[in-house]
Amino acid sequence: MWRILKLLHTLSAMGMGGALAASIALLARAPAMDEVAAYLELRANLATIARFVLMPSAALCLVSGLLSIAVHQPFHNAGWAWFKALTGVLVFEGTLGGIDSPARRALELLHGPAPVDRATLDALLRHEWGALWIILFLSVLNVVFGIWRPKFRRRPERAL
Repeated sequence: MWRILKLLHTLSAMGMGGALAASIALLARAPAMDEVAAYLELRANLATIARFVLMPSAALCLVSGLLSIAVHQPFHNAGWAWFKALTGVLVFEGTLGGIDSPARRALELLHGPAPVDRATLDALLRHEWGALWIILFLSVLNVVFGIWRPKFRRRPERAL
């Protein structure tokens, strides 16, 4: 069971990494907001990546990681595993709030009846960039902890 969970965890982490890389690549080549049709297509592509690749991968990665801790006895007292669990929850929350939510809001603004407020779209784009880099950093940190597996121990107290 643990090996299956490890495989699912690794594959879903790869899916997350690919989705993050694709989102960064699309945002790096974002058209000017004056080109409404091109900008609308960009937003639709980002929302599709978030909905069909990033969010399912993030959810599967989090669930498989937590289940792996639950079923594999050596992980119960491993500090690095609990650190990964905590940062995994942060990555999932950041993905939900920092990428998926702004992508949906931007599409709603662009498709809505009201005129598009460029300042709001600029703020959403800056928020997405920040969230992408933070999530990418936390994801790399999780991989490092999964490979390195440091031992968190207290220093022995010195006798006086």
